[in-house]
Amino acid sequence: MTETRPIRGRRRQVLVVATLGAAAAGCIPPQRGVPTWAMHVQPGAVDADALPTDVAARLAYELGFPRLARGHLAPEQLGVVAVRELEQGRLADAALWLSIATYRYHQESVRARGIGRAARRSCRATWR
Repeated sequence: MTETRPIRGRRRQVLVVATLGAAAAGCIPPQRGVPTWAMHVQPGAVDADALPTDVAARLAYELGFPRLARGHLAPEQLGVVAVRELEQGRLADAALWLSIATYRYHQESVRARGIGRAARRSCRATWR
């Protein structure tokens, strides 16, 4: 009878853990795709109702600076304009918008690399 007591305790523990796991799984809504917390690159904010002329004006302003500013126009926003141009049958304009969006991704990667290198230098200084 001494041997069955620990088994009963273990069964109870397994039952409690299984019950809590099932309850927790029911409380967490299912997600599609990769969860936001797991993405190392977050997609930019997109205003689906933005007028192409407004996007173009803001883009022209931003391209006047040598570096990418915080809060810059997201490449995804440029992609939305490109899709609209495709829907209108303006293939050359759509290609231009997509190439600018690609360049914007390049700008973001250069900026991220610079931030990473600066962080690495500051870490080296504190490690010594």
